[in-house]
Amino acid sequence: GWGRALTLARLEGVTAVPDLERVRLQTSQDTEGFYERLGFAVVEREVDGFRPGFDRVVMERAVRRNPQP
Repeated sequence: GWGRALTLARLEGVTAVPDLERVRLQTSQDTEGFYERLGFAVVEREVDGFRPGFDRVVMERAVRRNPQP
């Protein structure tokens, strides 16, 4: 739904940033799967990093450039 559409729009917007190769975000284990389905991979995990029961999960994804015509 809306979360996917908004996230993909933001990711499309960063393709215009010169020399940007990767996008990094922090989330919790509750939304980790959502970002995995959008191509992000876990690069760091801190158990209870936000608060007890909420891990801090750092995820990254390569910026996919649109080919130039």
